[in-house]
Amino acid sequence: MQSGRRIALFTGLAAAVAGLVAAPSPAPSRAAQPACIWSVITHLPAGRYAQAASYDPVSRLDYVYGGANQASNVTADLYRIDLTASTLAGVQASQISLAAEPPRRWGHTATLRRGRDGRPRVYWIGGNSADPTGPVTPATDAVLVFTPDGLGLDTLHPGGTMPPRQDHVAALDPVSGAIVVQGGRAANNSETVRNDTQFLVFDPATDAATWVAGPDGPALFGHSMIYEPVLSRMLAYGGTADGFRASGTLWELDLSSGVAGAQWRVVTVAEGPRARFDHAAAFDPERMRLVVTGGALGLTIGNAETWSLGVASPRSPFWTDLATTAGERIEGQMFFDPSHAAMVVLGGRTRNLSTVFDDVQALTCGDAPAPTGTTTAGPRTPTPTGAPASPTGPQPTTTFGPPTEPPATFTPGSTPGATDTASTPVTPGTMATPTTTTPVATGPTPPPEGRIYLPIAYRGPPGTVGARAEGATVASLGRASSR
Repeated sequence: MQSGRRIALFTGLAAAVAGLVAAPSPAPSRAAQPACIWSVITHLPAGRYAQAASYDPVSRLDYVYGGANQASNVTADLYRIDLTASTLAGVQASQISLAAEPPRRWGHTATLRRGRDGRPRVYWIGGNSADPTGPVTPATDAVLVFTPDGLGLDTLHPGGTMPPRQDHVAALDPVSGAIVVQGGRAANNSETVRNDTQFLVFDPATDAATWVAGPDGPALFGHSMIYEPVLSRMLAYGGTADGFRASGTLWELDLSSGVAGAQWRVVTVAEGPRARFDHAAAFDPERMRLVVTGGALGLTIGNAETWSLGVASPRSPFWTDLATTAGERIEGQMFFDPSHAAMVVLGGRTRNLSTVFDDVQALTCGDAPAPTGTTTAGPRTPTPTGAPASPTGPQPTTTFGPPTEPPATFTPGSTPGATDTASTPVTPGTMATPTTTTPVATGPTPPPEGRIYLPIAYRGPPGTVGARAEGATVASLGRASSR
């Protein structure tokens, strides 16, 4: 059975499932002290879900592209959220018009990267333009490049190839400058789930882009991924392999030896939130924690909880229930705003599409550090060729290799969405299970110096890239003007 876009448009089905399935039991939690609270700070021009967003901590502007509305019509809208005001009460959102309108898109990703010229560029990767509730439609492999300071829009044709995808994750490795893309689906309403990792690598002399295949990772879509700077790694959380069963597994992509030596492994955490997918997630480098909110627990089960994963001692991560909610919000986006020391979430929908959110909310906490224009990070020194870097602190004994999701505790014939445990990969092929140990109780703490900007990437599906073997070229689609 195909999972569909996981939008419960079938009210009768939802009611039937609600009557048959008991609500999942609450996960164990730690008390959240001091208190955190979500509050509405502004509104988008219109409600959207499955859009992509990318925040620039230098200009303090967030750009939101595409997504679908309540009627599931896919849009090409481009919004800008201005966070330059001294307080969150002054945050404003507006629509931007480009001279050449971008294609309609949902299920893509947005990743901000600065080039050799220092200018910020947002890379919109993959996604789909077909109706999210419609038939199977292949994802795109397009890479669009948006230049905010000139409102330029271009199509990038990297060297190499990457299979088309949507509902995947993408994030920037700020040390190598590569964009890391992982997982996703080959098409809308498709059961072909990818487990590969792809790196969009940029030539340091010319900025020419090339796709480079990386190690196999979890076969998931609807998951999240952020960069954690102390151990130079990506942390991927949640997701689903079939649209019914959610995964609660935390994965690590070790980048301490650079892109060439990257390896995936499962990270053991003693307790945590209920498994979820299509949630919003971002990294808070001031408090050294990953924050996740909303998402789906199953096909017809929404989630409104907000949790944080503390990684100040990165080999001893722990989950905390923040005991606050931004609402049952599926397929929204989130980023950290260092100027206000706040998480910001935007857009999304409820499980049955009864509401598509236009609000923008900020998560503020009583332990707020002094707002800054930068984010704390301990950047690794770029590794010379052939000289792998050594991570700092005690390391677990781990056998690396292509990983396997832990098997789901799902009984054939039971109601889809009734379990909130890890999902089973559906991609062809056999993947060896990594052997992990319990995390060591001690580990490095964030260094007091070495602050760098960490562009925030959102959960959205990146797609594939133009399959051209020659070096990267840029075809201009025209300039733009704001309104």
